[in-house]
Amino acid sequence: LMQKGHVVRGWVGIEVQPLLRSLVLQGKHGVLVSGVIEGTPAAGTGLRQGDILTSVQGHAVDADCAELMPAYYGLIASLKPGVPVEVVYTRDGAEHKINITPIERAANLPREVELSSWGLTVRNLTRLAALRAKRPNTDGVAVDSLRAGGPAAEAKPLLLENDILLS
Repeated sequence: LMQKGHVVRGWVGIEVQPLLRSLVLQGKHGVLVSGVIEGTPAAGTGLRQGDILTSVQGHAVDADCAELMPAYYGLIASLKPGVPVEVVYTRDGAEHKINITPIERAANLPREVELSSWGLTVRNLTRLAALRAKRPNTDGVAVDSLRAGGPAAEAKPLLLENDILLS
């Protein structure tokens, strides 16, 4: 915080969820990979949907319900950007080890800006928001809200929340 002026959190681009009950009943432990986001540190490592993460940098990860997921998210956020970490996962009963170099996690939502003469509020696109929207870059702004009766609410074609304005 003192060096950068903001809290620095790590991010690797792995989407996870608690283990399915059927896997827990089989005696499995870890968190289930639900996806790997393109263009992130985890992309290209061989990790894929259905793998089970069991360890990150020597720390066991395990969640069989949503209430246990914050421990995993906290561990990932605590990773130092630019420093490779070992990730252990299982696939089809076999254990695999990979190294992933975290990057700094950008804000989920940038500050909202009101364009009162247009009758709407917008937010810049973060890298994560652009990836989720399957956008190749962070160009443009996302419509956050529209004021009823305002110029933007009367636009043709109709503007909707989450539309991306490019020009």
